[in-house]
Amino acid sequence: MAEKSKSNRQLFGKTQARQYALYGLLVLSIIIFAYQAMPFLGASIGKQLSIGNPAVPPAAGRDNNAVNLDEITSKVLPKEGFTIDATWGSSVKDLVDAGALDPVKLEGILKNQYAQEMKPEWRKILAGEAANEKLAINNENAVFMMYVLWAFSKHNENAILTDSPLAKYFNNYDIGVGRAGYGDVKLLSLSPEQQAIAEKVALNSYRPCCGNSTGWPDCSHGFSALGLVEIMASQGYSEKEIFDAFVKFNSFWFPSTYIQNAVYFKMAEGKNWDEIDKEIVAGKNFSSQQGSYAVKKYLQDSGA
Repeated sequence: MAEKSKSNRQLFGKTQARQYALYGLLVLSIIIFAYQAMPFLGASIGKQLSIGNPAVPPAAGRDNNAVNLDEITSKVLPKEGFTIDATWGSSVKDLVDAGALDPVKLEGILKNQYAQEMKPEWRKILAGEAANEKLAINNENAVFMMYVLWAFSKHNENAILTDSPLAKYFNNYDIGVGRAGYGDVKLLSLSPEQQAIAEKVALNSYRPCCGNSTGWPDCSHGFSALGLVEIMASQGYSEKEIFDAFVKFNSFWFPSTYIQNAVYFKMAEGKNWDEIDKEIVAGKNFSSQQGSYAVKKYLQDSGA
């Protein structure tokens, strides 16, 4: 808890949660694509940085001012991507069988909107032939994973979704890959303990496109992250493991945000990315829209 307080105090003051109206939420979902295309640190950052932060003393025995951007990027976004231990189970097959995910419609969106061809391994997942395969994310499948988890979360009947104050805005919600619906299919059953873990993670994890938590999904990535949380919780994973997976998946959906987060921790605290508690990273102060802007401003004010 001391580490969390330290990170929060030195970078941020108290923040106030924002609640967006439906149209505002839809606009933000569009804005994020432009946001991701922006340079994440500006042209002045080279491969080596040597910028001190006088408010934070260097860690003992470590030159915490030296930032190697290539090394950081390879840690945050490894070329091979990330594979987590959670498996698909019957979730996708049940989703397709319920008509909530149409492989043909999804293939059309990937081709027409993202210029991506459906890969054989993706077809296997959609055909329900990957029940024992582990979930993975990388540069190539990030959009595919977003849509599958998005469809799963918006249809899965779970109190996190249906009790959300945003639920009233999503009647007849349709994302074009299946059919309209919201929390209308029981795809997973969580024990009370698993539900508590899912709620804890969902309500304390954010995305840089929005100011709401994953537990109040208001955009594509919010729903996708909630799907990941629910699948992992249903398979008995701990809060720590789910927060870690959340950051890994979000890193490929919002690469600039998490690279700049890693640069911040190296500059301000002299810590490498793999040393950081991912619950801190997933929280409002680093993963929300407000937090992402605050980190960016800190780096700019530091001369980066």
